[in-house]
Amino acid sequence: MEVKQIPINNEDLQRFNSDCYTFKEHPLSMLEPYHQVFPSLYMDHHKSFQEAEVYEDDVWICTFPKSGTRWMQEIVSCLRNGLDFEKAKSSPLGLRVPFFDFSAVSYNAEKMLKAYGSSCKTGAELVNHTLRPRTIKTHLSYEMLPPKIHEKGAKVP
Repeated sequence: MEVKQIPINNEDLQRFNSDCYTFKEHPLSMLEPYHQVFPSLYMDHHKSFQEAEVYEDDVWICTFPKSGTRWMQEIVSCLRNGLDFEKAKSSPLGLRVPFFDFSAVSYNAEKMLKAYGSSCKTGAELVNHTLRPRTIKTHLSYEMLPPKIHEKGAKVP
């Protein structure tokens, strides 16, 4: 499916873009046919998102930003690890539950991943290097997820 990036020419959105450091160089645009708004960075990663490896024991946490994602990450991570709270405390949440589309929403993703102690350059690469069973965070809508999710039977609660 062909994805098109359509600039949004809205005065309020342009003001938001100019005030937000992430979007100054990568303004928000509409992604069709998904009807989703993402920074222009998304198109640099679309192909790798669609071709990402998926396993049947993956759990994908798909949420809107600012809707309780961090809580969901902690809960699912702890449940999948036998409620091992010591393990949860000893490892950053961003490594236990990697953010798949991080590079599409943050222009400095590589720098932030390095702060976690990771040599990965993108969120998708970090997911690929995460040991199974994997719990993966994303803000992509269901139809934007890798098609292999449906083929392999990965879980999307």
